[in-house]
Amino acid sequence: MVNKYNLIITEKQAEIIMLALDLYTRLSAGQFSNLNDISFEKDEEGIHRKPSEETLKKLHTEMFPKLDMYNASYGIHSHQLPDKIREAYDIYKVMMYEFNKHKGSMNVYADKVRQASKKPLPRFNKIVDDKIVKAEFCECGHTKEGHRDDFGGNTSCTIVTKTGSCPCTEFRLKK
Repeated sequence: MVNKYNLIITEKQAEIIMLALDLYTRLSAGQFSNLNDISFEKDEEGIHRKPSEETLKKLHTEMFPKLDMYNASYGIHSHQLPDKIREAYDIYKVMMYEFNKHKGSMNVYADKVRQASKKPLPRFNKIVDDKIVKAEFCECGHTKEGHRDDFGGNTSCTIVTKTGSCPCTEFRLKK
């Protein structure tokens, strides 16, 4: 059995978590240009200090010797990346989707989440007046669009995976 936790955070705290997850996944894939975004220290003239391009190139070469160019990086589905990086990316994408889905289809984050890891997607609940409004994902990690009502008020997952039906469908059918 997997332990599960419920973390209640503000929208501002969620934005900070999303920034951290984005930076973590990008750096883990070899996208070092984002290091310039986290400079906090200022020089004598009040300008944020940033690493030189030479420093970034050297760090990139030492950490990612298989990547032949400084601007090269691994894609999120690369076999070179451990699944925990893809899991962090999935968490980030679920959060970005929830905060952007109402902005219309022209927003890149308003698309449905395409799972990158082998782990179930997290559920994201909005709380209004201390009440949970809705959960966008079921236990299996599929979006609610992948579920149907079986006319008895129960919903079950209609998504078919590489290994057969979704586990939540099988679970509900056994009941």
